[in-house]
Amino acid sequence: MQGEARAAFRREKSEPMAQALKAELDELHPKVPPNSKLGKAIGYTLNQWPKLMRCLEHGEARLDTNLVENAIRPLVLGRKKLATLRKPERG
Repeated sequence: MQGEARAAFRREKSEPMAQALKAELDELHPKVPPNSKLGKAIGYTLNQWPKLMRCLEHGEARLDTNLVENAIRPLVLGRKKLATLRKPERG
């Protein structure tokens, strides 16, 4: 699926769910203490809302981090292997 088609699909399928979530967050926000974990999570989500909605506007934006995770996996595995090799033998 190309970028514009993907964006249209996301707007059709995801936007109604996102707007329902936003309405729920807007309703809960004044009722939850702002310093509670839930209050901080709601505040953070509402502050980041425009950024979250960019994926609906731009079909090229990926919704996952699989490419990045796959790119760094060899580095992480190599580092773990090296750390294991450097441990002194226990007698």
